Amino acid sequence: MNTVPGFLADGDGGARLGAGRGGTSGPALLPVGLAAVREVAAAVEVPVIGVGGILTAADARAYFDAGASLVQIGTASFADPRCAARVARDLEVFAG
Repeated sequence: MNTVPGFLADGDGGARLGAGRGGTSGPALLPVGLAAVREVAAAVEVPVIGVGGILTAADARAYFDAGASLVQIGTASFADPRCAARVARDLEVFAG
């Protein structure tokens, strides 16, 4: 899951983005990505990579529970460049 189309209005009802709309990413995508992974993983016999809205180890774990073999962290890395390392470490702790 990369982004889903989104729109933000300015105070006058016009578009806040120059192109009129843009991609919604980050935490808002978590339930959308989880649903997609669950559907795809049930339909294919190849590894599925979960992407979208992962900020924490619990988010990554939810993708694994939905059928993902791997996860990818995107937008969260802009706010916290160490996010992927933190999630990986926390997953190891979570696994025991």
